[in-house]
Amino acid sequence: MNFLNLHIPHLWTWLIVCLLVFCFVSYIMSKQANLFVSGRTGKKFSIFDLEFPASRSSLQSLIQSIDLLPNPSLFPEPANVKKAIRSQLWLDFIFMPAAYGGIFLLCMAASYCVRNALQNFFIIFAWMQMIAWLFDILENILLFRQIKKPVVMGTTAFKLYQIMELLKWSIASLGLFLSIFALCYCWLMGINSSHPLVL
Repeated sequence: MNFLNLHIPHLWTWLIVCLLVFCFVSYIMSKQANLFVSGRTGKKFSIFDLEFPASRSSLQSLIQSIDLLPNPSLFPEPANVKKAIRSQLWLDFIFMPAAYGGIFLLCMAASYCVRNALQNFFIIFAWMQMIAWLFDILENILLFRQIKKPVVMGTTAFKLYQIMELLKWSIASLGLFLSIFALCYCWLMGINSSHPLVL
């Protein structure tokens, strides 16, 4: 695994940059999410409803129901709702490197504190963030197409979409929590890092 074990100068500086971008973009996306309403009753939904549709047809139904919004004085125009979703998807391309890059850095930092199999484990998890990033890009492309022309996904396509979402969130979540746990453990136990800038 030595060829994957990068020495990253100014690791914590880059991590802080990722965190700042993550927080800033998350704030903007939360404001955009206020426009996420659909149906005749103006029911609110979130980006997670698009990422985790309950069935093959529910994603199509949700997007089509945006056009059913009544009374523009009480609810946003359907075009503005779709514009907000598209804007959030575009912003997600800035969010992605901050999120997955930050987790990559945390996993690499954890690998500097541990040895042998655990070191290889965190190095692998660091590079697996690139897979999660790729899945996120594919998800956005699919959602862009659905907003432009909502269609019911085929059975195989829907299963692949579900697996992709599950893998994306699993890789990112495990990388984040396990690396933070390892770094906290090393810090509490006074374990020295092989990287001069870690802890």
